Amino acid sequence: MSLQLEPSHLLSFERPLTRMVKNHLTLENTGSEPIIFKVKTTAPKLYCVRPNVGRVDPHSKVQVEVYLQAFKEEPPLEKPCKDKFLILSASVDPADATADLHSTWSRIEATEKSRINQAKLRCEYRQPDNKPATILKQEEENLEVSTITADESSLPLAEENKENDALAQARKQLKEMQQKLDAYQGEISQLRQRNKNNTDDVSPTTTTFVKETRIESTGYPPYIVVLVALFAFALAWIALSITSS
Repeated sequence: MSLQLEPSHLLSFERPLTRMVKNHLTLENTGSEPIIFKVKTTAPKLYCVRPNVGRVDPHSKVQVEVYLQAFKEEPPLEKPCKDKFLILSASVDPADATADLHSTWSRIEATEKSRINQAKLRCEYRQPDNKPATILKQEEENLEVSTITADESSLPLAEENKENDALAQARKQLKEMQQKLDAYQGEISQLRQRNKNNTDDVSPTTTTFVKETRIESTGYPPYIVVLVALFAFALAWIALSITSS
C-alpha cells in the first residue's frame, strides 16, 4: 500500500485539555492509483474527525483534522491516554473513486475485506512546549458532535461491556426464577394429586368437607402469584434491553 501517514504512530494533544484541542493527520498517496480512506476511533464521543471518509489521488496529500473535545476537568498527569485511531485504506479504480464513498466502503467491507489495509495510531496527552497549542474558539462553538461512529471493527467501549454484563446477570436471575417456579408448580401438582386421592377414599358423610377443601385448593398460593409477576417483569426488561442495544 502506497498510503503514508504523518504522524505514523502517535497523535499528540497538548494540555490543558479543558478546552478543545486540534491536531491534524496527513495522508499521502505515493502510488499511481486513487486510494480511499476511512478513519475510526475507540472513543467516538471524545473526538471529531473531518473528513472521516475521503479519497487521496495519486501523488497527492489530504489533511485530516482531529478535534479532541474539552474535558470538564484536567486529567491527571500520570493517567495515560488509551485512545486509538484506526485508518482503513484501499486502492480503487478511477470509476470507483468518483462514486459515493460511503457506498463504496460498505461494499468493500462486506465483500472485499482482503483489499483493506489498516494502520493504527495511539494518542497521548503531552505537556505544553514553547509553541502555543492550537485553540480555535470559533470552531469550538460551531463544531457539531463527533461525526465518527463506532462499528464492528472498532474496539468495544466500556459502556457496551457494562450493558452486556448487566444483561447476562439478568438472564441468570431469570433462569433461577424459572427453576424455582417449576419447582413450585411441581409441588402444587403433587398436592392436587394427593388431595384427589384423599377425596376418593372418604365416605359420603364427608362430601361437604371435601368439596370445601377442593374449592380452597384450586387457588394459587400468594408466593406463586408474586413469582409469576416477577417472571413477566424480567422478560419485559430483557426484551427492552435487547431492543435498545
